[in-house]
Order: sequence, then structure tokens, then C-alpha cells
Amino acid sequence: MSKKEYEQSHLYKIRHSAAHVMAQAVLEMFPKGKVAIGPPIEDGFYYDFDLPRALTTDDLKAIEKRMRNIIKKRHTFARRELSAEEAKEIFADQPYKIELIEGLETGGVDEYGEALPAGETPVISIYKHDTFVDLCKGPHVENLGKINPKAIKLLNVAGAYWRGDENRQQLQRIYGTAWEKPQELKDYLARLEEAKKRDHRKLGKELGLFSIDAENLGGGLVLWQPKGGLIRRDFPLRYAEWGTVYRYERSGVLHGLLRVRGFTQDDAHHFCREDQMPEEIDFVLKFCLHILRSFGFENFHAYLSTQPPEKSVGEAAQWRAAEKALEEALQRANIPYDVDEGGGAFYGPKIDLKISDAIGREWQLSTIQFDFNLPERFDMSYIGSDGKEHRPYMIHRALMGSMERFFGVLIEHFAGAFPVWLMPTQAMLIPIADRHVKYAEKVAAQLKTAGLRVEIDDSNDRMGNKIRKAQKQKIPYMLVVGDKEAEENTVAIRLRSGENLGPKPLDEFAAMALEAVEEKRSV
Repeated sequence: MSKKEYEQSHLYKIRHSAAHVMAQAVLEMFPKGKVAIGPPIEDGFYYDFDLPRALTTDDLKAIEKRMRNIIKKRHTFARRELSAEEAKEIFADQPYKIELIEGLETGGVDEYGEALPAGETPVISIYKHDTFVDLCKGPHVENLGKINPKAIKLLNVAGAYWRGDENRQQLQRIYGTAWEKPQELKDYLARLEEAKKRDHRKLGKELGLFSIDAENLGGGLVLWQPKGGLIRRDFPLRYAEWGTVYRYERSGVLHGLLRVRGFTQDDAHHFCREDQMPEEIDFVLKFCLHILRSFGFENFHAYLSTQPPEKSVGEAAQWRAAEKALEEALQRANIPYDVDEGGGAFYGPKIDLKISDAIGREWQLSTIQFDFNLPERFDMSYIGSDGKEHRPYMIHRALMGSMERFFGVLIEHFAGAFPVWLMPTQAMLIPIADRHVKYAEKVAAQLKTAGLRVEIDDSNDRMGNKIRKAQKQKIPYMLVVGDKEAEENTVAIRLRSGENLGPKPLDEFAAMALEAVEEKRSV
């Protein structure tokens, strides 16, 4: 569902109300604690606290137990509007709430300290259930009986700076989730567990693909490990580069490859005439889809962001022409899309292309963006067929967004078990005994000549351990060779899934593996 639909849903009310219940439970355990903010979020809710000590796993269990006891009382949520002075009296011993009330009193911000939409007047209101009162505009469920105590779960504690300012007090943020039914909670927790298994940070380390040495190099700087222009006189002109970008992200938001401080972008800028726009957008969009499909992504959804209502550069006719070209390209490509009215950057409309991974999570990867600002700033022009100077249309595109983020998404999508063509090692030869190493070397040479990436495990480890080690490395094919295989010029094939295909002639295996490579499929 869309953000607007979610904020109007019953589930949103449940999660918002659960955040209040959690805050009540925490204050019962820590009467001198200070509360900050506690909104519902995409898959649950959180609340920030200033407490006398760090919370533990046992504390979360105790808080959760208190929450269930509070919910059983079925207290009603009551809303009241009041003046700033009344609100300050109620929250006299809560400094974070006082700061928020002062912001509401001044105007321009909501009860979370976030900027209000232009023209919206702040209203100071509170919600009360049982003994707990919070500065809040709602919405909430009618009473606590609408929350299923078996469908809530506290997930973890994280650090959070007050109002996102690292120079302010660091608070403790408790994350939780709430659902309408216990089965929905069970399904969500199962998805979280599956996501942990697919965590690209864990798999990247295990597979020897990359590492992040925060202690010696600094957080967010990636070490890639071993595994892992034509200029024309006429338009369109296309310039592409791999550009390294550095951006100082706070340590608290760094997340493996998905949020880093140093990353590599596949940037390109296309220049064309207005009459070439439809064809050029088609070209770029097809290129994006080709790349994403080549890596095994098939479920796409696009978001078309149009001219913002206030500040923007460029003529209205340019915006309309560019928006039309983007939308018609999506229609021709048969890509489902939503229009984000007014959501474009000040310098031009864009398409954000998102994919859904193997467990249904949505990731933004490709971007196609018009830029009306830079051609003007750099005084770009071309001589048209009429002999006069004209401004070219400039299209910026990024196929993958960044190499680091794309690779992180790829690892989690395939849970590390990449299609055969992508695997650094496509087959592992496992000789049963030392006397079979020579035959393994002969097989490896033939397979390498055929175009496959092959290694030999000639260690003194037991065969079963060698197979398990190769499976953990997600290597698609394990080729066991012994006396019989050497005599018959065959290999005994095991897949990383554990399936045993038995002995096959070497030529037959090579053809089978190369077919999987050609078709870009997994085994």
C-alpha cells in the first residue's frame, strides 16, 4: 500500500497505539526516565528514551510482558486539544516534550519536531490511556482491546541522537512491531530471519567477496577481494564513467554495502535534441532493464517524479515534453508505474526504477533523470538545422545506482548462491585421494579451456568435509573424482543444493555447465 493508504489504515493505528503502550511500560520500569518521540514506521514502531542505564535483552522481555498486561486492561484512548501553557504543565518533568511544545507554539513543526507542509497550522493535542499521556495528534485505536497482545514483539534497541543531531543527547531507541493477527507477526519474524540469512555483510565475509575494516581504514570504506567512448559529431552524444564518490555518513547509519562512505557510480550523461527524446529515453530504459534482467531481476516498478509546484528551473514546455517522454517510454516498455506529482528535483523530472527481490523487498536501483540546470549553467548549445543555437536536452542515468549497493542487493537477493555465470568459482574438483590429484588437474585444465572457472581442493581434509566446505562457499558444482572416474574419463557431480547427479562424461558436464552460464541461471 502507499504511504498515504498506510497512514489511514487500522494497522497504522495499532502500531501508533502500541508505541504509547511501550512508553507506558518503560516509564513503569524507569519512573525517572524521559520520553522523546515514538511514531509508527513502515513495519512497526519505535520510541526514543533517555534512561538511567543501558537496556538489555532481559529488559525488552520485561517491557513486552508489561505491555501485554497493560493491553489486557482495555483502556480507552482519549484525545484533547489544549494550550501550550497547559501542555507545559502536564509535561513539566519531560524536557524533550517541552522542546517539542515550544516548537509547536512557535509554529512550522509538528509534534515530532518535523517541518509542517506549507500553510498548515500546528495544533497541540494529547492522547491519554490509563495513566499515560503523550503529546500526539493521533490517530489511535478506540481502546487497547483493539491490539492483539499476541501480535506484538519488541525487536531491538539502538542508539539515536535527539532530533538526529549528533551534537545533542544520545537516546535509546526501542524498535517493535505489531500486527492485527499473531500469524502475521509470525510471518514477519520469519521474513526477518530469512533476511538475516541473506545479509550481504555476513555472506560477503563468508564468501571472501569484500570486507570493511572500520578499525584500520575507517567505517564505510570497502575492500574488494579477488573473488569477487565513442564520440559522434551528431546527436545524441553519450558520455559514461565509473566515478568514485565520497560522502561522510554518520557511523550509526552505515550498513555494509547498502550505506557506505566511499562508493562507485556508473554515471552517464546523454545529450540530444527534443525530437530525439522519445528514442533516447527508450534506449536508456531498455539498457537499464537489460542490465537488471541479466542479473536475474524480473519484478519492476517505476516511479515518475514530475515538476515541483514551487521552485524549479527550465521552461514549463521543457518539463511537459520531458515528463511525456518518460511516461510514454514506461508505457511502451510495459512497466507498471506510479506518478509522484511534484516529486521531481528542481532541475528536472525523473524515473526511479525499483526491483523486488527474492523475498519481496523493494530496492531502488536505476535512475533516469533530466537536468535542465547544467546545460544552462555551462552554456551548452548546438547549431540546429535552422542555423541557430539551441539548448540540448541532458539526460543523466545510473544503471545500478552504485556498485556497492547493487552488489549488496545482489548478494541478499540470491542469498549468496549466485547464478553459475556470476560465481567466482563455478566448479570445485574434489579428488578422493592423493593419487587422484593428477586426474583432477587434467580435468581442471580441460574445463578452463572450455571457459569455466575451476579450482581443485587437494587438501588432506576428508572428502565429506571438502564437499561441505564447497557447499558453504555456494559453489554450483562439486566434481568428485576417484579411480572409477579417472578410468572412465568422467566426474561425479554434486550440486550445491546437495543433489547428487552421479557420474557424467566430462564433455557432457562441460556442456551442461556452459548452458547454465549461457542462460544465466542457477543450479
